[in-house]
Amino acid sequence: MMHMSRVVVATLLLMFVAGCTQGSGEPAASKSPASAGADGQSALRAAALSLVERRSDALRSGDRDAFIATVDPRETEFLETQTRWFDNLAALPIATIGLRLGDEDDMTRISADGDYQLPVEFALQLEGYDEHPVTQPMVYRFSANGDDVLLTADRNVQSDARSGWRPAPWDVTAIEVRTTDSVLGVFDANTAKSADEIMTDVGDSVAHLKGVVPPWSNRVVAYAIENVDALDKMSLMEVSRTGGVAFPVPTKPGSERIAAYRLALNPAAIADDTFRGVLIRHEVGHAALGGLDDSSPTWLVEGSAEYLGLRSLPTARVRDFFRELAVSYTTFPLAAGRKFYEVRSTRNYNSASLVCSFLAETLGPETLWSLMRAFERSGYVSQADIDDIVRRELGRTTRQLGEDARAWALAG
Repeated sequence: MMHMSRVVVATLLLMFVAGCTQGSGEPAASKSPASAGADGQSALRAAALSLVERRSDALRSGDRDAFIATVDPRETEFLETQTRWFDNLAALPIATIGLRLGDEDDMTRISADGDYQLPVEFALQLEGYDEHPVTQPMVYRFSANGDDVLLTADRNVQSDARSGWRPAPWDVTAIEVRTTDSVLGVFDANTAKSADEIMTDVGDSVAHLKGVVPPWSNRVVAYAIENVDALDKMSLMEVSRTGGVAFPVPTKPGSERIAAYRLALNPAAIADDTFRGVLIRHEVGHAALGGLDDSSPTWLVEGSAEYLGLRSLPTARVRDFFRELAVSYTTFPLAAGRKFYEVRSTRNYNSASLVCSFLAETLGPETLWSLMRAFERSGYVSQADIDDIVRRELGRTTRQLGEDARAWALAG
């Protein structure tokens, strides 16, 4: 996070739902037709499973008409969003896509609605950008249509809350997709006006990080849409209060297995050419480092990204900035945890930026990554733990780091 002062569709390797009867029991049902006893429920289930398979086949083959034909035309708003969703997915570079029956035990934990409901899992893997498919839990709601069924909804508020599902831009708005060798950019109708500049800055950032950060994929997905509230739901940070956020995308809600690290950029913040390059390189830096800094104190996480971001500016300008900081402040405390963002956040960013830049410029950027690995091995609970690890790795305390960094900045 930076302060304002800053995926040929492959065959889905999943067992599709036709004839699949695993589960601990029948899913919840309500408003079932009066004639629906055991035979009626069985017929509804078979029809619903067949519909899920048809939708999955339509997604894999790109058959828009077949996909839309599964939706109840009386649900006009849902029909519109489903059409938009299909078109959005068709614009993405996809390696894996499909639907399968989910965990039917989940249906006992949510309210029943409609004629019939089924838990469904949607899997999507962006080609060249995701290491694994990303699976989203859904709840399909059906209306009975003679011996067949039609879809009337694909999400359930209770299920979403329980799973912690987070939307992607293609779930919430019509998207425009841009691609280069290293960047997949996702925009909307308005932000697409700035797509060329953003794609250039993200691509330049990826190129300039080669050889500086530890080896990574050198490819990144960047979101830039006007619906910042939706972006906020994609990560644990508030994009609306920042210039951007780099965040992990788990293979499924709650999983520790990560499919990719992506960027969500705040269009209002990146409209300013002055800070856009710094901000974007900062966030690309976070994505490039991935989980390496997960165990590091916040000053090391953000300070390292700031060091990478400031590399987009002329060296003399950066040194002048640090000199001004050294004159303004006599101490440079290094904050850890959430208080880094909540208490004196500007000064915390400045202190972290100066100290991490000092280490990278005097000892080499590998010093930062080695320190992150040390925290990864040891972890920390208190400030004393941080000082112990820093002293063991660098031969000085965090306070001494601040003093040495200030002297370096004053020396110019």
